[in-house]
Amino acid sequence: MLAVVGAMYWADFSYEAPTTRGGTISATDIIGRAVAPVNADLAKDYTSDVQQFEGNAVWRTLFWAQVWGAMNDSTSHQLFGLGYGYPLNNLQPFGLETGTRTPHSILFWTLGYTGWIGLLLFACFQISLGRMLWLAYRRTGQSFGLVFLIAMIAFACFTPFFEVPQGAIPFYLIVGCASAGLLSGGGSKAFALAQAPVTSPITSNGLPLDGRTVFTRGNLVATE
Repeated sequence: MLAVVGAMYWADFSYEAPTTRGGTISATDIIGRAVAPVNADLAKDYTSDVQQFEGNAVWRTLFWAQVWGAMNDSTSHQLFGLGYGYPLNNLQPFGLETGTRTPHSILFWTLGYTGWIGLLLFACFQISLGRMLWLAYRRTGQSFGLVFLIAMIAFACFTPFFEVPQGAIPFYLIVGCASAGLLSGGGSKAFALAQAPVTSPITSNGLPLDGRTVFTRGNLVATE
């Protein structure tokens, strides 16, 4: 990521962003977007859209606070949330005319709809996927799936990634593809699949006494 931003800065790359997102796509604008919620005055040195980027962070914070307050107004809501029929978008701070329907955070989206029990179940599910991808990495040496899982969960904490089908569906499809290594042949210490050799009594010259072929893990060892 740093290499990409560095290359954009060195090449002075700049492109007008979609009107619905605002700002420009450039290295300095990306830096300003990241700095604005923390230090708006410093961000002015990198982008002219400080107010928009700062307001975006403030909007998220206020929305999350509203969800947190509604979820904690009773013990049942704390445990089970407000329910999937509850319009979470009614809690957003700037009115329904903004058209935003989700809090842009998988943590508060899950807490709002399903409470702490739902968040715990979601966390257990993601941990189980992480363990599966770790085992796939141990078997195949391919770490993409594990890195992808961690990166997307972190990304989903501040965006509506899991809250919309165009984010959630590809995520689980990619995780499934990255786990395909678990279906490959060969032994695995994690699953205790190491196979014992299938052998026949061996004569002094190394050949099977009964003329049968000796196999070990599917590889031919000796024949008559």
